[in-house]
Amino acid sequence: MKEEHRDNAKRVKTIGKDEMNLLEYCVFSATNRVDRKTKSLVFEDPVFCDIEKRQLTRRLTIAFSAEYGRPTARDDLVLVAMMKKSRDEGFNSQRVHFTRYELLKILGWPENGQNYERIDQALNRIIGTHLVWDNAFWDNSEKSWVDRKFSIIDDVNLYDREKYDRARERRGESRPQSWFKWSDVMFESFQAGYVKSIDLELLRSLNENVSKRLYRWLDKHFNNKKRKMPLEIPIATLAGRKLGFQNAPASHLQRMLAPAIAELEAVSYLAPEAMRFVGSGKKCVVRFRPVRKKNRISDPILQKLDVENPPLGELATKLHARGLSAKAAEEWAAKDPEQAKLQLEHLDWLLSTDWKPEKGEGAWLSAALKGRYTPPAAFNKKAEAERESIQAKRQRASREQQLQARELARKRREEEQQERVAGYLLTLLPEERRQLEKNALASGDSFLRNRLQQLERDGDDQMASVYRDKLVSDHVQSLLSTD
Repeated sequence: MKEEHRDNAKRVKTIGKDEMNLLEYCVFSATNRVDRKTKSLVFEDPVFCDIEKRQLTRRLTIAFSAEYGRPTARDDLVLVAMMKKSRDEGFNSQRVHFTRYELLKILGWPENGQNYERIDQALNRIIGTHLVWDNAFWDNSEKSWVDRKFSIIDDVNLYDREKYDRARERRGESRPQSWFKWSDVMFESFQAGYVKSIDLELLRSLNENVSKRLYRWLDKHFNNKKRKMPLEIPIATLAGRKLGFQNAPASHLQRMLAPAIAELEAVSYLAPEAMRFVGSGKKCVVRFRPVRKKNRISDPILQKLDVENPPLGELATKLHARGLSAKAAEEWAAKDPEQAKLQLEHLDWLLSTDWKPEKGEGAWLSAALKGRYTPPAAFNKKAEAERESIQAKRQRASREQQLQARELARKRREEEQQERVAGYLLTLLPEERRQLEKNALASGDSFLRNRLQQLERDGDDQMASVYRDKLVSDHVQSLLSTD
């Protein structure tokens, strides 16, 4: 038992690193699907500069490889593994030797040909991405925002062990090593200390891509001791700029974020919020609070072993997250749970009216519980309306869950199909690839072929490439379905 405890404690302490400039703008997409349609992205932030005493615009322009596309959420994790490898070497060399097997072990991915190929493709997409920062890159050595233009990595020397090792071994030569080289700007940022630690065991335990990205962004801001909690951010900014959802309908954003938030609550990283989303549409604001570190455990086995600090109940956790001490939260949740729920709802209702407590939410909540504050009539009307509509809300939630499950299943099918198509195309020689594309354009769907011809006549190369890729993909899928 002691050995098991020691092993699990060691896993919990598996530490990686994140470069913090890259956490603020999502270079990577939110899914594992390769996006070749998006050629570039521009993020802009209007800010007031305390030094120049005027309004400035910070801008990041990202250009992606036309051949390989925008890096995916899975590629983002490969970058995390690369930074972990550099961190283990103390960030002492711009060129980092590695094996794909080492990266797979860091990521916790199975060792198979598909995952070796995924790492190869991730490196292609990462090296093909160019970043132009206008007054937006934080230079930690100069303590100022600067203009920089660079790629994340400059060079990759990747040896295929099956192709090269046997020949070299026959000649008695040593096995070569793969390596990648960080760009000058990235390496300078590492050495200047503009990196933060991340719990890789917690990151690997998360299932959703959005959960992983949200955890990394939140962890940067939760560790800022000067920042007041709760952390609040417009939902459209969070989804598009931080998590990689571009052009998602405002009406879908809460539904898209809900599974990730639930997962981070389940691992005791995010504290529950009675009012997680405040407002509606693009004006909706999302609120986040961390679970206090002494109660945060990422390993399920250690949760059972943590007998000295047992976790609070659900109601006590909500009271504690709003500012009550752990002892007071437990006492109120035990002796008067109905009053505790009422005052939590009362507090959230007041906050929704733009009211701010003078001495903080915890002080107000403590006084409200002791004084048994009576909510105003407007609150009671709102509560009554909510009770009357609870059945409708449940039905709507059930429908949304079904839609979300169907949409998730559809996306997974599409990703699997695209991965099969991409894998098949990689096996073809150039001449075979050209012949396949010729056959696809000759025998594909008539509407797609007519549309492609019209776009080519109009000179719209970007949209034409989309239709051409669709025809090729459909053709490959038909070939694979007949095998």
